[in-house]
Amino acid sequence: MLALGKTFTFENNTMTTTVLRYKQPIGEAGDGALKKGEALGGLEVKTCNLATASKPQQVSVAPWSLAWSDGTTTSTYWSGVVSAEYPYDPKTLKPGRCVKGWVVFTVPAKGKPSVAAYEGQANEGQPAEWKLS
Repeated sequence: MLALGKTFTFENNTMTTTVLRYKQPIGEAGDGALKKGEALGGLEVKTCNLATASKPQQVSVAPWSLAWSDGTTTSTYWSGVVSAEYPYDPKTLKPGRCVKGWVVFTVPAKGKPSVAAYEGQANEGQPAEWKLS
């Protein structure tokens, strides 16, 4: 398990991703958008397609999830909550390019997740995990 700020390098050695921090609450959802007892939490994430990569790669919020110590997980994402947002829809990164922004989730208002996880096509079967608490 990685600490916040530590970088995960994908098995094919062409991409990296880093969870920089977790923030809760983050942003506003608008009237009636959240149920009672819910809040918005966000991961600040940076992903790079390394200059040594032979082709562009796609990134989005889809591979990200949060987990709590009781085994509960969430992958309910929000768009339009914060200005520096991680790509909600797939975005193509050319070799040598990075993207940094917030992945925003619906979370319980009380308590915080213990783990952030990334499992996409590039690391299927070997999820990257960061300890949040």
